[in-house]
Amino acid sequence: MVPSITICIVHYNKLDKLRETVSRLQDCTETPFITRILNNGYVDEEISSYLSSLEQRDSFEIIYNDDNVGCPPGRHQLLQDIETEYVMTLDDDMYVQKGWLQEVLHIFDSDQDIGVVGVPYTSSQASNLRGGAEINTQSGVVELEAIDWDSVSEHRPFIPVDDVPGGTMILRTELLDSFNWDPQYFVGMGDIDKSMQILQTDWKQVMATGIQFEHDTSTDPEYLKTRKDYRERYRSYRKFVSKWGLRYPLRRHLIFNYFFRLPWPVMSLIETLYQRAN
Repeated sequence: MVPSITICIVHYNKLDKLRETVSRLQDCTETPFITRILNNGYVDEEISSYLSSLEQRDSFEIIYNDDNVGCPPGRHQLLQDIETEYVMTLDDDMYVQKGWLQEVLHIFDSDQDIGVVGVPYTSSQASNLRGGAEINTQSGVVELEAIDWDSVSEHRPFIPVDDVPGGTMILRTELLDSFNWDPQYFVGMGDIDKSMQILQTDWKQVMATGIQFEHDTSTDPEYLKTRKDYRERYRSYRKFVSKWGLRYPLRRHLIFNYFFRLPWPVMSLIETLYQRAN
């Protein structure tokens, strides 16, 4: 059977989680698929050995970057020359559940105008469902309103949204003619940017309701410093503002535009306090 989907994973120094992500894909996906992994800069003997073992299999494609180019540029790189009907961007610490692909393909088959399907997820630190948002723009301000999953009926196979999570995103490959991950963002802003692009097309974006993934959010402090490089997030935010002519609401704008220039330990504490307040 010819594979119907290419699953694209950007990996940076989280080998145990990558192993589990790949294992879940193999155990929980009942139809053939291609896995394309970008190793984003960091490599040691253990990572090299594991990726080399995957390369021996026909269904795996491994790409090596000399440097960490960031997640949005990495996804941009992975989504070139896709030959399957569908393509997915999956985080390297996101674990699928059995039957996920059949459910997603059923949603696509139900409406030919659906271009993107996102999957909600729980995390290792919180059991409530997350993922999906509405995007509101007014007077030069852009705001994301997260989906309240407690109010979503289980009898609906999917719900329309303006934004799906980039780490659980499945799309028709033909949509790549109209959008791609913008490589100018190193970290941050790539998700909302890709959704803004898709909103300019006629394609619908939806979140599945009958399936969910598990996000392993346990992270060591050293990785967190790379993932939450606040000054890079500031630079990405400025690029987004320049590209779209939109900014976040005032409090969030102040954090991204000014506070993210502060030293990492100071900003890490501020963001922790901000998250607790919200």
